[in-house]
Amino acid sequence: MNARATTALLPNTTSTFPTWMIEDLAKSGIAPDRAQQLGFEPISASEYQCRLGLSGEHLPDGYVIPFRDPQTGGLMTTPAGKTYERVKLATPTEFSGENGEVTLAKYLTPAGGGQHAFILPEVHQALLQPGAQVIMTEGEKKALAATDAGIPMIGLVGNWGFWDRTTRDVLPELQGYFIKGRVVVVVWDSDAALNYDFVRATDALNNICKRRECKLRVKILPYLLESS
Repeated sequence: MNARATTALLPNTTSTFPTWMIEDLAKSGIAPDRAQQLGFEPISASEYQCRLGLSGEHLPDGYVIPFRDPQTGGLMTTPAGKTYERVKLATPTEFSGENGEVTLAKYLTPAGGGQHAFILPEVHQALLQPGAQVIMTEGEKKALAATDAGIPMIGLVGNWGFWDRTTRDVLPELQGYFIKGRVVVVVWDSDAALNYDFVRATDALNNICKRRECKLRVKILPYLLESS
């Protein structure tokens, strides 16, 4: 998105979001009023322990992205019965893993919270139509922006964001969409071609589609340099 388009999303809003949050949303083509309508809200690092079960020490503030049941509209929950919500950090933060590897995290997910797919009500309604394709991408904000642009899309919380570890099937909220004869399209980020984990995830998704008699199509977004 160019600077002019981003700036157009900043004014004329009644939201109480901090400026950095409004600017971050604008980079994804999301207006503050739309985010507020969906329950997005700023959160301080001091609240991470209570809401996510994670220490907020040395972490930046962020904003919450709630996940709702696409059929009932109720908030999704973790296995422990707490609200499932993800936090987009104000700035990416480095984390050290158990093996010493360092990763750059942009989002926080509830500790032991499992995972859910981000499915807007209008996406659910679109997928009830005969012949509708299931289109999924990595990232809640991309799915929201695409849906608002007229392409109903499901957001995954990572390249394995469709996966249920217990059943080795798609997540429960996705199963009703994976029906016989349906085309499933997964749209990966540009780095998918260089990341073997994307290959493994795509292979697992393809096997699920075969079992459910769906047809998988894979699309990889082109790499675009940011304009100065």
